[in-house]
Amino acid sequence: MGLEKSDTHPLPQSEVLSPQRIEQAARSALRTRVALVGPTGAGKTTFLAALPIAAAKASWTMTGLDGESERFLGEAADLLIGQRAFPRNTKGRPTYRWRMSTEITVPGRRFFGATTRSTRVNLDLTVNHNPGACDAVIYFFDPTRPHHDPNPFTGLGPLPHRVAVCVTKCDDPSVRTRTTGRQPAEVFHDLCQTSAAHSVREAIAHTFKPENTRYYTTSAVGFHDPAESNGHPHAIPRPVNVLEPLLWLQLGQT
Repeated sequence: MGLEKSDTHPLPQSEVLSPQRIEQAARSALRTRVALVGPTGAGKTTFLAALPIAAAKASWTMTGLDGESERFLGEAADLLIGQRAFPRNTKGRPTYRWRMSTEITVPGRRFFGATTRSTRVNLDLTVNHNPGACDAVIYFFDPTRPHHDPNPFTGLGPLPHRVAVCVTKCDDPSVRTRTTGRQPAEVFHDLCQTSAAHSVREAIAHTFKPENTRYYTTSAVGFHDPAESNGHPHAIPRPVNVLEPLLWLQLGQT
């Protein structure tokens, strides 16, 4: 599959992470159930396909905890890297179970002077499509859609969950011009000014607490010069804000 690692720190400095949760993940695998919410075609499957690519670039490894989950990692990433094609919309509502692992450096203890030690962090991630049976939510907002579900969380609120609101397809030229140099929350609220999406913003505010809500502008394939595509649908993926929402949902400071 050819996943490449880089020197990117496994714990992004842009996130406010919890030392206690990191320590817990170092003692035993930290388990989190994350529900993906959003309409068909909003980018949920492509987001998951890009996840092992983003993870590898940040020195995380991902392994499936069952056969279907392991198979998805191989097949989906091969589509993006080997075939440079987008995965098809997922049929049904599959559940995937993965372990994400990395090595981080933490402060150590000794009698004289400071020291550091390397420790392994394990995150057991279950991904489903049911906000009522999860610990956290990723909501996929597709700004290229002319119509939006007015309340994707009907009958569920208010919830104590964390929610990562991902504005997807930010590599699309029509979206990119509205995201460059702006904070993700500002981008989302601006995009929701249209009558078609205004109710989505209200539904999120009604369902989740502000302190449990974080916004991301995401792209599963990243930003490229058109010349890089070399006749393919897109160039080698460089995911943007794909790993970060999941790390915040699992390790973020409360």
